[in-house]
Amino acid sequence: MFDTPRKSDRKVVLIHPGMVTDDYSYVPFESIFLGRFLERNGYRVEIIDQRVDRDWEARFNAVRSDALFVGLTVITGPQIGFALKASERLRQLAPDLPIVWGGWHVTFVPESAIGHPLVDYVICGIGELKILQFCHWLEGGRKGRLDIEGILYEGGRTDYTPQKERYEDLPAMPAYHLIDLEKYRSPRNVCGVITSRGCPFRCGFCTIAQISFLTRPKDSVADEVSYLVGDKGFEEIMFADGLFFAQRSRVLQLMDEIEDRGLKFKWKCSIRPETLRRWSDAEMQRLIDNGLYFLFTGVESGSETMLGRIQKDADVDDVYYTAERSGQLGLGLTMSFMSGLPHETVDDLKASEAAIRRIIELNPRAVLLNPIYQPVPGAPTYDEMIRLGWKAPETLDEWEERIDYNLTIDDIDPFPWMSRAEFDEYKAVYKDSILFDRRLVDVYTKQ
Repeated sequence: MFDTPRKSDRKVVLIHPGMVTDDYSYVPFESIFLGRFLERNGYRVEIIDQRVDRDWEARFNAVRSDALFVGLTVITGPQIGFALKASERLRQLAPDLPIVWGGWHVTFVPESAIGHPLVDYVICGIGELKILQFCHWLEGGRKGRLDIEGILYEGGRTDYTPQKERYEDLPAMPAYHLIDLEKYRSPRNVCGVITSRGCPFRCGFCTIAQISFLTRPKDSVADEVSYLVGDKGFEEIMFADGLFFAQRSRVLQLMDEIEDRGLKFKWKCSIRPETLRRWSDAEMQRLIDNGLYFLFTGVESGSETMLGRIQKDADVDDVYYTAERSGQLGLGLTMSFMSGLPHETVDDLKASEAAIRRIIELNPRAVLLNPIYQPVPGAPTYDEMIRLGWKAPETLDEWEERIDYNLTIDDIDPFPWMSRAEFDEYKAVYKDSILFDRRLVDVYTKQ
């Protein structure tokens, strides 16, 4: 369990790395949850989101003298570059202030960050489980070797084996008072909400299964929705869980709570391909009456062989059912495929094209996405790519340069399980198929 809360005169600065943009951004979920936890345990917190804070350096300068450390949460891909640039500037502004990296990337490949001149400490896994001991050690003058699993640094622990962890501090609302919600207000007036952590399913391309599935109490979720809709005037909620529909009974209980409070708002969420089979017409109509208007589902492949390989635990008929029924219900729908999953063949690619054509027949309004698969550390497919001969980046700079979620087929080297001739055939089929034309903007996230 956590240490007994104590009052500290030090401040923890949490930075969400990113590029300043006029496009709509969801709130920095990881920061407002961690910030709430730190405040409840006696620490003051400053959250700086580089995506919306054009004066982020001035904000940092105003609090750096009281700061205990500055923490950045980083996922694999382009965000690494923003985190490196931010860390470089932080080092210039406050040379003696510890810079701490956490998040999925350093959890699964901590060796890429340990010893980097811009990263003093790495916190792997769920930060709430370790960060208080780290804070106390820093406040105590860093005396002795900090020997806590998941906190890595040169001179201390440098090895970590990822393990399934469980959040222990989910009931209360995140700390919205630590951010300016107006900076996240979109033209559609949408705000994201996380009602659970983890996912009970086992898709091989995903890392979220590393977190034990845990749901927030329904009254806590309703309190948050009431605050955002009733107090702050947001008109739409995006339930941003890994899988909002993971538990049918829980969704219905949330609807009970929302109805009892008289809350009215539009909402959207993710589902699995087989989800709609489990809901009656009356139940779905109730959800629609309560504001549901849009669904997102990851299809991944139209090949039954590939769906088995990635442990999707759904079949193509489920996909067709969801496409057709969502259209009948008048719900918006985005379906996402992925090309280039390990072991995919030309025949698998053709099966995906056939599935997309069938989906369009069943639901002409469906939005189809088709990103190129990128190996993400922590997922079984990442380990499989390594076994097949794919060479992973080694440094943070290489990770930034090589992992890009907007790649086209022309940006890809031959897949490690294919010869050059096989890949050339795959590429030709891909570019001549509907998949090449269906890399569309996802209206699920475009606000």
